[in-house]
Amino acid sequence: MALEIIARSADGKEAIVTNDALVDNLINCVEDPLPEVRIKVAALLEMIARFWKNFFLYFINHINR
Repeated sequence: MALEIIARSADGKEAIVTNDALVDNLINCVEDPLPEVRIKVAALLEMIARFWKNFFLYFINHINR
């Protein structure tokens, strides 16, 4: 729940992906036996992935101008 709140900001997303311990924990939680945990982690990873995808698309489009 706390990571979900942190991931709402760009700086929070960056802080999550640059923290090895958090990334390892998220990787472990992806295979958690509880479906509720897996769903929360999947939603968080999707939120982070969408941000980085949009960031890189924006960056690439502005470099090619």
